[in-house]
Amino acid sequence: MARPRSSNLGTAFCVSQIIIIRSFLIKAIIAGLFIFALTQGAVAGHHEEGEGRLHRKPRQATSILNVTSADMGGDKTTITAPGKMGEYGKVYVTYSMT
Repeated sequence: MARPRSSNLGTAFCVSQIIIIRSFLIKAIIAGLFIFALTQGAVAGHHEEGEGRLHRKPRQATSILNVTSADMGGDKTTITAPGKMGEYGKVYVTYSMT
């Protein structure tokens, strides 16, 4: 009794479908990222200065601080810096970042 010969036609068809679907998904992801990047300017544009816009004014005098230590840990980073600040005199700043 003769065995029927197997055909690779079905396998080749499935592989070509996978390639087409994969390329479509990649194009859709790239298009989505592009659209997302374009919309960020429109969403954040209302924060710019101008008439009817957000106006940021300093509440204290500007000061220059000298970083004296930076402790970088696995869960928390702490930066300390002293300096002179206008009417306040000598100030100490500690930034704790988690």
